[in-house]
Amino acid sequence: MGKRPSATLIGAFVVGAVTLAVTAIVTFGSGQFFRHTQRFVLYFSGSLNGLEKGAPVKFRGVPIGSVKEIRLRIPGQHEDETR
Repeated sequence: MGKRPSATLIGAFVVGAVTLAVTAIVTFGSGQFFRHTQRFVLYFSGSLNGLEKGAPVKFRGVPIGSVKEIRLRIPGQHEDETR
């Protein structure tokens, strides 16, 4: 007869497996990895009254996204963008 398996080792394995499964479901279930996205950068010279982060973006009346970020660019000033 062999050695009896440790209950602590089995418990640690089960907890690790459940944690890994929950992480995988949350990560891949959100759809962020499988969703096709495009980024658009727009420049306006006039007033942007009412534009705010999170505002819906519509194309021909159909919601296609939302405003993720708003930046103020001053002419003549260099802007470095890192992501």
